[in-house]
Formats: sequence, C-alpha cells, structure tokens
Amino acid sequence: SLQRFKNEHLYKVSLPFIGEFTVSQGYDGGITHLGDWGKALDFVIEDSQSNTYRIPASAREGFTTENFYCYNKELIAPYDGFVYDIINTVSDNDVGDMDTENNWGNTIIINHLNGLFSAISHVKKDSFSVFVGQHVKKGEYLGTCGNSGRSPEPHIHFQFQTEPTVGAKTFAYPISYFIERNGTELELKISEVPSEGSFIRNVLVNEVLSISFSLLPGQKLN
Repeated sequence: SLQRFKNEHLYKVSLPFIGEFTVSQGYDGGITHLGDWGKALDFVIEDSQSNTYRIPASAREGFTTENFYCYNKELIAPYDGFVYDIINTVSDNDVGDMDTENNWGNTIIINHLNGLFSAISHVKKDSFSVFVGQHVKKGEYLGTCGNSGRSPEPHIHFQFQTEPTVGAKTFAYPISYFIERNGTELELKISEVPSEGSFIRNVLVNEVLSISFSLLPGQKLN
C-alpha cells in the first residue's frame, strides 16, 4: 500500500496558470535555480518557432513587454489556502532590464497549512485580485504575469517552501496531475515535477462528469 499510494498524503496541487506553458527553467536549472533555491520552476509561452514573443508588425509599433505571449496572462492558486503575504511595490522592467535590488519582484505567498507554502513571483504590479488573509480555492484567479524583479523578460516563477518569507529556500513538491505535450502526443503525468523544456498544462475537469461519477457506497442509481 505504501509503495502504490506513496503520494496520497500529498496535496493535489496544480500548475499556477491557464493554458499551455513551457518550462523555461526547471529544478536545479543552470541560470538562477541553484543551491537552496534550486527546486523552482519558471514558465513562459512559446510559439511554433520557439519564440516567446511576437515580432512587431512595424518599427513604429515598438517592442515592449506586451509583445510577450505570457505577459498579462492569468495566475491561479495551485491549491486551497490563505494568502499570507503580497508584495506589490515593484514596477515592471523594460525588456532586457533587470531589477536586482528587488530580486523576486511582486510576489504572492499562499499558506496551504501543515507547513507548506507556495510562492508566485514576477507578478504584474497592481494586478492582484486578492488580499492578505483571504482564503482562496484551488484554481482561483490571483493576478497576472508581469516582468518585475530579476526578470529580463516576462515569465512566471513558481516554488514551494516551508517558510512564509519572500525568497525562502525552495522545497521539492510534485504536481499532482498535468498534461505534457510532445509534438501532437499528449501524456498524463501523475505526481511528477515537470522537466525543463516540456510543454505542459493543467488537466481540465468536466464538473458534470465529476459529479456523475462521484459514486458513494450504498447510493442507488436509476
């Protein structure tokens, strides 16, 4: 039983976004996910040419953060919990710039209880839809992806931790269920950590089917 159901005691956490993203930096990545801060994930959106941005139609249009596919995309709660802290004082960087004084940028920390916290960083300033102390449900809208802090281009930084502070040491924790795309093939991943370079998205739950197949002992069906 322990071998077969070793992950049953873990929270059924999901990815903190809607739609398909690419893991631009995985656990123990060679850029910034090092040492005590190695168990973190960065996410971007790529097109069929592996670009994270669209090329402006003309020079007059200019090249800004708005050209990046993941910029302003919705962020969602990975699991139920209470909003422990929100940092909302850091402006977005211009493309190519980095704010190394405010490394994590705008960040939200959620307390999932029993010693587990999650943190989402580089959030767009003033995009938060929740407040400190608020209880949030898994999948609830939190804010949008920005380019604040040590972020040369818009992306989502996501980590679990056992301390409630911004920049705390990371804690390895698997995503309960997600879909990984390899070309046109889709594969269900169960209780795994997404690998760097993979194309992933959350499993969409059909609520009607979920209720229909929620069978209880002794329940009578017609």
